[in-house]
Amino acid sequence: PKTAKLIPKNIASFQVEYGRFTDFQLALWNLALDAIVAKIDAASEAERKNPKFVGGYIQFSNIIAQSIAGVLSTFPTDGITDEWRRARLVPLKEIVPKARQALPLPMREKLRELAREVGDNSENTEIKASLYALGDSLLH
Repeated sequence: PKTAKLIPKNIASFQVEYGRFTDFQLALWNLALDAIVAKIDAASEAERKNPKFVGGYIQFSNIIAQSIAGVLSTFPTDGITDEWRRARLVPLKEIVPKARQALPLPMREKLRELAREVGDNSENTEIKASLYALGDSLLH
């Protein structure tokens, strides 16, 4: 419990470093999504039904969705600046088109809900609108 209380304070205190970490993480997953989309597109129908293929796909999808959710979940952290939030919207917007292609619909719907929830709690109307648009673009 003591450590859990320190996490938001540490994120705010080291937001520059944490921002670089999240940007790097999203950039890596963005590259991984290129490979995932290519593999899905090249897979035969039989391969797509293979439990090993499906398991790997779901595993990667979960990790990527969790990474996106982790960045979004940081937005309401006390002490994080709007400049930090706007900077994180850039890699989030870059990953969304590939995430829309590769992630299963239920995951994208949950990420959309999270983006809207975070937007609802944002006092900055520009960031709120960007989060809504980001979430909506996961589905359309």
